[in-house]
Amino acid sequence: MGKRVSVRNTRYAIFWADPKTGLIINCNEAAEVLLERKKKDIIGSHQRTLHPPDTADYYTNMLNTSAEKEGAHDLKVKVITSSGKVKPVHSFASMTLVEGKLAIQGIFEDISERHEAAEALEVSEVRYRRLFETAKDGIIILNAESGTIDDINPFLEDMLGYSRESLVGKKLWQIGPMKDVKACKKGFEELQSVEYIRYENLPLETKDGRLIEVEFVSNVYMIDHTRVIQCNIRDITERRVAERAAEEAREFAESIVSTIREPMLVLNADLQVVKANRSFYSAFKTTPEKTEGHSIYQLGSQQWDIPELRHLLEILDKSTAFDDFEVEYEFPVIGRRTMLLNARTVYKETNKMEAILLAVEDITERKKMQKALQESKERFEYKSYHDGLTGLYNRNYFSEQMARLGKDLARSAPVSIISIDVDGLKIINDTLGHKVGDDLLISAATTISACFREVDLVARIGGDEFSVILPGVDRKAALAKKAKISKRVLAFNRGNPVVPINMSVGVATSRGVEKETIYDIYQRADENMYQYKLIQAKSQKSKVIDMLLAALSERDFVAQGHAERLSIMAELISRRLRLPDDTRKNLVLLAKVHDIGKVGIPDKILFKPRKLSEEEHGKMKAHAQIGYGLASRSKELFHIADLVLHHHEFWDGTGYTAGLKGEQIPLECRIFSIMDAYDAMTNTRPYRKGMSTKRAIKELSRCSGTQFEPRLVDEFIKFVEHKRPVTQNVAGRSSKL
Repeated sequence: MGKRVSVRNTRYAIFWADPKTGLIINCNEAAEVLLERKKKDIIGSHQRTLHPPDTADYYTNMLNTSAEKEGAHDLKVKVITSSGKVKPVHSFASMTLVEGKLAIQGIFEDISERHEAAEALEVSEVRYRRLFETAKDGIIILNAESGTIDDINPFLEDMLGYSRESLVGKKLWQIGPMKDVKACKKGFEELQSVEYIRYENLPLETKDGRLIEVEFVSNVYMIDHTRVIQCNIRDITERRVAERAAEEAREFAESIVSTIREPMLVLNADLQVVKANRSFYSAFKTTPEKTEGHSIYQLGSQQWDIPELRHLLEILDKSTAFDDFEVEYEFPVIGRRTMLLNARTVYKETNKMEAILLAVEDITERKKMQKALQESKERFEYKSYHDGLTGLYNRNYFSEQMARLGKDLARSAPVSIISIDVDGLKIINDTLGHKVGDDLLISAATTISACFREVDLVARIGGDEFSVILPGVDRKAALAKKAKISKRVLAFNRGNPVVPINMSVGVATSRGVEKETIYDIYQRADENMYQYKLIQAKSQKSKVIDMLLAALSERDFVAQGHAERLSIMAELISRRLRLPDDTRKNLVLLAKVHDIGKVGIPDKILFKPRKLSEEEHGKMKAHAQIGYGLASRSKELFHIADLVLHHHEFWDGTGYTAGLKGEQIPLECRIFSIMDAYDAMTNTRPYRKGMSTKRAIKELSRCSGTQFEPRLVDEFIKFVEHKRPVTQNVAGRSSKL
């Protein structure tokens, strides 16, 4: 059925298309060359895309109609490349079977060059005439039967000094330059027989009597069904002078061959070294005595006895040579090197091989550089499809595979997709820092990928978003994978209680409906994931806040004792001041979490045993703003977020973060600042001992009216003197105020 062509090793471009949809289902490598497109871009496109837009429907219908008829049909159509170039082709269309299904087979032969040649032929006569008139060689056109001169070109007129009128119509041997009539007639008869003659050093006499050396080339061909002889006459007088000079230069060049930069050997027909240059002796640490007269295979303890070189040298003849032959070999003197060898044969006029020239170039460093460039290219290609942080596939690769899979979704069905979000990443980045967030993402990627097969595509498609494509996996198996992820997350969190992983996971599977796309499945998986996230949102935020408080406790257990003492003190002072119940609860909660923002402060500042620098103190102040952000995201802390933000404001407006003054400062913050200062002064820190109650009271009095509200200071001093609050010295590291 149709023309039989080897699919893999043919110059013909072959396409197979679905007769119902017109979509291309396969093509060979020659099709990629013809269309200048990748195979993956051709497959799945419509037949119409092969042809120029204005004739696409016409050519497609023509091919399909021909294919439906029995046998292959030779058609002339045009195709269009990815760059927009239109190419004429011969097309053979027929019906065939592909994997048991009927398909349209189109075999395209590129006839661009043939087409261009036909067009060129139309203007060849004009072009030939132009060349004839402007040629820098003398040209005579003879009648091949009679020897009569039909035409000469202007250059010949100038060369010989004869006018066109004085030569046209005469026999070749009747014109003045041809003195030897007998030899000229004999040559003409020979030319009629063999149709080609070439003379070198042929002497001609010009009209003014000068003798010139010319190269005379004659050949026979047809013009308008008439045999003609074209004689090309070139004045080679100057060339002969140049050749004699070149011969002298060649002899001189041979005398300085030893100065050639690349190592070189001259071998005779028996592969013995006749001569080597200085570069060779230097590169291979040898001498003329150890080289010249020896077989190449015996040089330097047989260092050149390389099987590949032996084979190639032994088959060299007048029609055989090789270039750029690379060989890596362990040379006894210079070690393992990569050499580029170039061999050429030299012949005498007797066609007997006189010598072999063997040039040797050490390209070891070049090969190393090429290898480095290749590795760099491979790294670039890897990075273009992989996420730099986790090593998983990135969004680009994920999108490409989605598109590829979506072209024939039914073939991979059932297909499941799992969408995953890592919850709380922004809070972790804002508080514990991006390094901790990155480590969490890496752990999440490792945990996720451990649950899947090599054929499954696991990708990081966003900052905290992951997605998995599971070809051939039904919903039951996909839900089992989801459960496996949850199990591994729990196992990870048992060993990492400070920064655990929290994920929202959604699953969707293809339904097998006709119009369903891969993107429909992905969208359902994403929607399921967000539904789960919404259900879990409140508890997840609480988990993250609890995690951060635990992280602060792990980093600074003095802060934990500090918070416990302040909580007790807050209860007691609230009773003395008879605060409303809501205010009391807020003050107690503030005492517990006021330093939550310190989880975002670097250890080198948080644990510094000496006084902080101005820059470090500025960074420490940021903990109030960080704490505000955390509290704002927590259901349990949202209502005291402003208290966390302002718990370092001063009565005179010189505090932070907003510089509030007097009663602009929330009451809870005004009370807390006095409690906080008192507890800090009376408890031991790594860089100083705790002071006495008496001295602490004196310091509070000194700062009354500036840092603290005077009325509250008086009440607090009475409270301390009346009933000293519980204190608890905790040895170890501590945070600074």
